Order: sequence, then structure tokens, then C-alpha cells
Amino acid sequence: DYPVNAMFDGVVLVELRLGVDGAVMRRRLLRSSPAFDGQALMAVDALSFRPARVRGAAVPAVAYVALAFRQPITQ
Repeated sequence: DYPVNAMFDGVVLVELRLGVDGAVMRRRLLRSSPAFDGQALMAVDALSFRPARVRGAAVPAVAYVALAFRQPITQ
């Protein structure tokens, strides 16, 4: 949902630290857009990943997710 208090478009960049099982262990806002931060964090919480592998063994990983929010078109 587009936040009701948002006046403009926005972009949020989130860094995710992933465990050996692919689960999000930690998240950090790298670029904030205050009106959208909450929605962005809820969106990345819903993500799931396959574990990263090196030589067949599961390893921790880092992922970066950019979320862009555009004002809805109303008529």
C-alpha cells in the first residue's frame, strides 16, 4: 500500500545479511525515504532466499534490495 503521508516518489535501499539456510538474519537501511521505510522493511521481511553455496557448501551471504515507490495515478 502507498503510505497516506507520502507526498512524493521514493527509493529505499536495504542490505540483507543471509544465514547459511538463506533466511534473513539482519537487515539495514542504506538509503532511507522516511515515508516508505516501514513498507520497504515489511516487503523484505516477506522475501526468502535459497542458500548461497561455495564448493557445494551453504555459506552466509549479503543481498541488496532496492524498492522504488511511485505515486499512484488517480483520476
